[in-house]
Amino acid sequence: MLQQPQPPPQPQPETPKPQPVNAVITKGNLSYKVTKSDAKNGTVTVQKLTASGKKKKKITIPATVAKDGFTYKVTAIGEKAFHNNKKLENIIIGANVTKIGANSFNKCSKLKSIQFKSKKAPRIGKNAFKGIKSCKVYYPKKMNLKSLKSKMKGAGLKNAVYKKK
Repeated sequence: MLQQPQPPPQPQPETPKPQPVNAVITKGNLSYKVTKSDAKNGTVTVQKLTASGKKKKKITIPATVAKDGFTYKVTAIGEKAFHNNKKLENIIIGANVTKIGANSFNKCSKLKSIQFKSKKAPRIGKNAFKGIKSCKVYYPKKMNLKSLKSKMKGAGLKNAVYKKK
């Protein structure tokens, strides 16, 4: 009897792993830094605008961002992430953002509209909105307006009109 040659064993493909902490993920107009590496509960912080993002008038910070089959919650905006951006007019802040870093939107002099998607006002760092002359702030019905106003004023936004959305 002739023996059939056995095919060589196929190497097993590596199972994808979530991005490690401090890894940088670039998606669209934003660059993110991984703050928690986990297959189900990973988180990222918006670090900065990409080169193309710096030219945009409107930026949306999503609730989540995906990379290699893993989804990460966008939970924070890093310090100086949008600092001194002269083109930015509108920003939409995703539902999972719980912290806005110091000086994040400082000197974004053309910023006219800020929209929050979360139900709770995020923690806002020092001077995060300083240098913005006047602005409309849109917030969800369930967000505490008094808390939001207090945090925004403490972060340097003095002249704002608040509207439910």
